[in-house]
Amino acid sequence: MFFDESSRLRINYEKGLVRLSIKASDYSVDEFTIPYSDFDAFYEYASSGGNYDSDNIKIKWSGRSAIVQIRESIYKRRIFKLSESKINKILSQFGAEKIGYIDWLSANTDRATELTSDFIFKSATVDSEELLLIRSLDEKLDKVIDICINLGLSMEKIFAKLKELEQKKQNVVIDSSNVQIKSTDGILLSDDNEHFIPNDLNVNFKGTMSSETTSSDETATDAVEALKKLRGKKK
Repeated sequence: MFFDESSRLRINYEKGLVRLSIKASDYSVDEFTIPYSDFDAFYEYASSGGNYDSDNIKIKWSGRSAIVQIRESIYKRRIFKLSESKINKILSQFGAEKIGYIDWLSANTDRATELTSDFIFKSATVDSEELLLIRSLDEKLDKVIDICINLGLSMEKIFAKLKELEQKKQNVVIDSSNVQIKSTDGILLSDDNEHFIPNDLNVNFKGTMSSETTSSDETATDAVEALKKLRGKKK
């Protein structure tokens, strides 16, 4: 049978325990038992977008999602990365259950009780050294989660900056021409040497043109006569 919901939540009124089921796959569900007071505090902080930390359940927001740690046993915790919508679904389920539980408490004050996590995990017997080791591992795990969250936020900022630079790059227009010619009142302006060149040069000329030419033979004869005269003067 398929588990078609991402989560389910129920409160055991007589024991004061919250039973939370989170879907791992279509064929697998993780179930956790959490003292009501712990889950109620988790509900208040998470509903306002705040972080919460207790021995049994923790939440740390990272943008539109959050890391949630839930104690499974004295030795083990489960870690989930849940989207904001999935967390809101869990919170709304608890809010609806809480109304019924408060009504039940008002009519059954003599039966009201809340089992502690020590009772929940009473089957586990550990000495003080093991407890210290467990707490040390929890602290290290929290630090690793903090590093992962900070890295994720840093990567988001880097990708946003790269996208911004890419958009700026696309908006740049490169002109392959180093020289631009502009026309101003009939004069061509050349940007490279800043000379003024009339743009009507050699346009619509009227009139006649003449040129004098000299025969190469006549020029040679004149040269010979000049030499004779020069020789006569020397004699």
